[in-house]
Amino acid sequence: MEKDVIRYRFARELVRWTKTGELPKSADQDIRYFLELQKNRLDERGLQMKYIFETNEKAESYNAGFHSRTSMKSMKYECFVDYRFYKKTLQFYRNGKRKFSKKMPVILYVSNIRLKGQSVTGAETYCCPACGAISTIMELQQGCPYCQTKFMMSDLFPKATGFFFLKDEAAPQTVEVKVKTVTLLGALLTAVYSFIANFGRTPWEMIGAIIGGAAIGAFLGYFLYAFILLFGLMKAAIASLPTVFGKGRTEKKVIRLLGGFDPSFSYDYFVSQVVSALKIIVFAKDRANLVVYEGKELHPEFDNIIEATYGGDIRLKDYQVRNGYATISLNVYMTDVYDDGSRIYQKKDVFCVTLVKNVMHMEELGFSIKKVQCKKCGSSFDATKERHCPYCNEAYDMKEDSWVVVDVRLR
Repeated sequence: MEKDVIRYRFARELVRWTKTGELPKSADQDIRYFLELQKNRLDERGLQMKYIFETNEKAESYNAGFHSRTSMKSMKYECFVDYRFYKKTLQFYRNGKRKFSKKMPVILYVSNIRLKGQSVTGAETYCCPACGAISTIMELQQGCPYCQTKFMMSDLFPKATGFFFLKDEAAPQTVEVKVKTVTLLGALLTAVYSFIANFGRTPWEMIGAIIGGAAIGAFLGYFLYAFILLFGLMKAAIASLPTVFGKGRTEKKVIRLLGGFDPSFSYDYFVSQVVSALKIIVFAKDRANLVVYEGKELHPEFDNIIEATYGGDIRLKDYQVRNGYATISLNVYMTDVYDDGSRIYQKKDVFCVTLVKNVMHMEELGFSIKKVQCKKCGSSFDATKERHCPYCNEAYDMKEDSWVVVDVRLR
């Protein structure tokens, strides 16, 4: 199925991006934008980031292969969340020397959207709404080649709209290694104890005692690890209950709040937009000119983040709707990698994000293209990447079309 093709393709293209800087074609505009900004930051710091994805065959077999769930279906969207098991290695190099490396079993989640009834690929021809000249839709994404008018255009779905990694705590190969280690250690210790305890007996008695001790030690080691594993899983499950219920409450509240204004509202797509906007802000060099951000100057610590990984957890703090504009405050849980110039390190962060959007403005169904025109001087410019008109410096208000972050800080 097409959605499966996107997941495989996006994973390959994400790895290729870390090697060559080529942006994933299967990703939507927001993902491509923050990856472009992230690559610029890495280049400025003389760093190279590498992803290595190894198919986790045992986890795939244990979980009956790859999985997918339908996130939402509406009159407009079909949203899917696909996931697959990998052994992921994240590495950073400076001047050819490896400065950071972390390998772990993960589950890669990829949200992707298909727009019902859309067959637009980008190769179709379209009349420029400004001058009437005929170009391909793909060309118009960069602006009309004849009159230079810039447009805001819907993504040519299907596209990957969001992705995140979760550590696979119950990865079969991880459990297998630990079981072997504990079993062998138990066998070794009891064998040594049996040798010492039976020293001086006949050789056959000592051999029998050592073999018997090793067998008992192996069994006790296996039993002890099974008990510890069961206790650990129960402890983790209990500890995760607030997170599970917190995420569930957030999803229900957001759907109840925003779904009432837009029958085609998708919670997963909304989360993808929030995370993409946050990453754009984190990696941007000139935040004052970002169309997705209208907040104050950020803490300098933001400039040291070189990798930001969404942890799959987002919590609703507050929301209100006034005069047709929704204001929503969220806590977004991330795992970030920092470069302070001397060392590269990883830590968990919680971003407090406040967003605003005109919820009375309904999105057009199907393919849409909108001319961007400065209200003050009438000039056209790329409002997806520039907030201020380059001709008269008038600010473009994106809240009429999409979510805009008005405040972001680390908790």
